[in-house]
Amino acid sequence: MTAQHATFGIIGAGAIGLSIAYQLAKTRDSARESIVVLDAQLPGAASWAGAGILPPPVQTPTTDPLEALQQLSLQQLPEWSRELLERTGIDNQYQRCGGFYLAMSTGEQAALAGLQSFWKIAGIETHVVIAEQWQHDQPWLAQHASLETCRRIVAVPGEAQLRNPRHLQALRLACTQLGVQFVALDSSAAQRLALDPTTHSVSWGSQESWRCDRWLLAAGSWTSQLLQRWVPDLRGVGSVFPVKGEMLLFKLPTRPFQSIINVGTRYFVPRQDGHVLVGSTEQEVGFDGTTSTAARDDLLSFTRQTLPGLLDWPVVQQWAGLRPASFDHTPLMGAIPGHPNLWVASGHFRSGLQWSVGTALCLAALLRDQPPPLDLRVFQPRR
Repeated sequence: MTAQHATFGIIGAGAIGLSIAYQLAKTRDSARESIVVLDAQLPGAASWAGAGILPPPVQTPTTDPLEALQQLSLQQLPEWSRELLERTGIDNQYQRCGGFYLAMSTGEQAALAGLQSFWKIAGIETHVVIAEQWQHDQPWLAQHASLETCRRIVAVPGEAQLRNPRHLQALRLACTQLGVQFVALDSSAAQRLALDPTTHSVSWGSQESWRCDRWLLAAGSWTSQLLQRWVPDLRGVGSVFPVKGEMLLFKLPTRPFQSIINVGTRYFVPRQDGHVLVGSTEQEVGFDGTTSTAARDDLLSFTRQTLPGLLDWPVVQQWAGLRPASFDHTPLMGAIPGHPNLWVASGHFRSGLQWSVGTALCLAALLRDQPPPLDLRVFQPRR
């Protein structure tokens, strides 16, 4: 078997893998560097399944690593969106639509008060919405929402959204235009991926293999499954595990309201074409990426309690995604100790899209032995 060669090999074509491939491709020396992405089409991919909610970045200087990663990402994402539109013609529909945070119970009211304190320290604009203002400014919501038990509404004008499937389509097309090669693997082949640490080659039991100077593993929830086979000694290396989330999609004739509605960890996201996304559940059920009647009923109950007017319109889709969670809620980003040609970027959980640009800027620098824009010590895989 003769292995094809590339400078950088990326395993995984979700938001993290594609963003890193794009950053490498648009800044590369084309005469010396080449990039291949193994699109491991494993069930339950999270990037295509997310809601695309983008909270406002921290506006004040911060030393918190996660806040710094979010700040770097969200400050750059509008420019990336414009750049991708110019390159590909695909509009990811990035928009600063604002968000409302509703507290429907005593516990949610206390949590929202804590969020308000954080937003104030972080320099993020917010204001409390009184009932009269809600009635005047949000006629559709005033008519169709059930707010009898609502204890507080807080507006966050800086919240934004994009349509993550379109964002990924734009990233993939831009990468292709910039010379990135894609290799599609079905789920059975992806689960057979084998790394030869001596030759730096990856194969999957066929006649094709790739030898890359540096491999980056960005396989989402499946990252630890591959690492366990490839690296004999994983002591101290953080694990990544799947947390399933399910969502529903309604279709209305026109967009009924403009801003995202957040209630605890759940939300309603209005798209420009009249679709409204309702999410999401959280379940630790292993690698089961199928949808369930129980989750559908749960989300319909949430809709009935909060925005019952939405039930006048049909549910056109239900889907599930497997979010890659880490044991300490912090992504794994960096080299695998003892394997200088193997890197990882995973464990972003519910924040993969909003942290993807910052992750790409950092990992592209690390893969080229350049200083990253952030201090990544807290993200090291062995911690």
